[in-house]
Amino acid sequence: DQGVPPRSATINVTLNVFDVNDNAPEFSSTIYNAEISEDASLMTEVLKVSAKDRDSDLNARIRYQLAMENNDFGINSGTGEIFVQRGLD
Repeated sequence: DQGVPPRSATINVTLNVFDVNDNAPEFSSTIYNAEISEDASLMTEVLKVSAKDRDSDLNARIRYQLAMENNDFGINSGTGEIFVQRGLD
């Protein structure tokens, strides 16, 4: 922010893990941190989350999803890449 005084905002995100079989997915980190400029262009990667599941075959497949009410950011359901979906302010 180039304003006087400079301003910033912080948001905490809570992850809910839903598991439909016997082994719950485990994320590669318990805490993720990211910073993004408010003038970031669309599709700019903010962060990539990663999880593994000890189940086998199709039961080990991980799908990432953000809450429906989030319009500012999107996530690639296969890779966990979180990206800017619309202009930030």
